[in-house]
Amino acid sequence: MDNATNNTASMKKLLDTLWQEREIKFDPIERQIPCFPHILNICINHILRTYMNTDFADVPSTWTNALGEVMHKEDYVEAVAWDPILICQNIVRVIHASGQQWKAFHDTIVISNANQWFTEDPTEVPTVELLCNVKTQWDSAYFMINHMHALHLVSTWTYCICSLLIPTVGHRSFSLAALWL
Repeated sequence: MDNATNNTASMKKLLDTLWQEREIKFDPIERQIPCFPHILNICINHILRTYMNTDFADVPSTWTNALGEVMHKEDYVEAVAWDPILICQNIVRVIHASGQQWKAFHDTIVISNANQWFTEDPTEVPTVELLCNVKTQWDSAYFMINHMHALHLVSTWTYCICSLLIPTVGHRSFSLAALWL
C-alpha cells in the first residue's frame, strides 16, 4: 500500500464529503495531513545514522544519566564511535541465526536466574528474547536497545560466542557498547 496515494485519495474524499454536506471547499493536496509515524521514522533513522559523527565539543566532561550514574564524556564518545546499534544488531543476528543459538541464549537466562549467577541489580534477568530493529518501524531500534540493555548480563556471558562468529564484535567493542547502553 502506498500511504501517500491513500492520503491523497482520503483527502479528496473528505473534500467531496465536506462540499456536499457543508459546502466547505479546500485544496486537498495543500491541506494533506502527513503520516506522523512515517515522518517520525524518517527523523529517527536520520538521527541513528548520523549519531556516531556527532560533535560532542559542547558536552561537559562528566554528567549524571537518568539512572544516577556518572558518565564520562571521553568514554561515551569512544563508545558511540564504535556504532553500538550495529553491534546490537550483529549480536541479535548471531543469536537468531539458528534455533540452537536462540535456545542456548534462552536457557542461559533461565538457568542463570535459577542458580542466581547474576549478582548485579537486577539479580533476575527478564526472560525475554533479543529483538532486532526493523527499518520501517520507528520504535523497533528503541525496543532492540531496551532488550539488549535488560539482557546485558546474559549478553556478556554469550559474548564469547558472538566474538567468534562476528569479527566486528570483539571484547573492546562489546564493552564499549555495554557502556553506551
